[in-house]
Amino acid sequence: MSWLIPYNHEFKNEQELIKIIEEINLKVNKQINSSTGVAPIMLFNKEKEYLKPLPNEEILKHYLKDTIRVKVSNSSFF
Repeated sequence: MSWLIPYNHEFKNEQELIKIIEEINLKVNKQINSSTGVAPIMLFNKEKEYLKPLPNEEILKHYLKDTIRVKVSNSSFF
């Protein structure tokens, strides 16, 4: 969330917010990590060749729970 603070009120709708988040994601994934000394995207690209494909949708459904939408007051965020 702290990455979004500089963009406070600079987006008008969900699409603009998504675009900002995608830009932040790209920027963060290209930064060198202080622990590994490598950018996260480089590690992911190296490791993804070892990842197995996801199971079919029918199997995935058993792991997903139904979501319930609730309204949260603004005071809950701080």
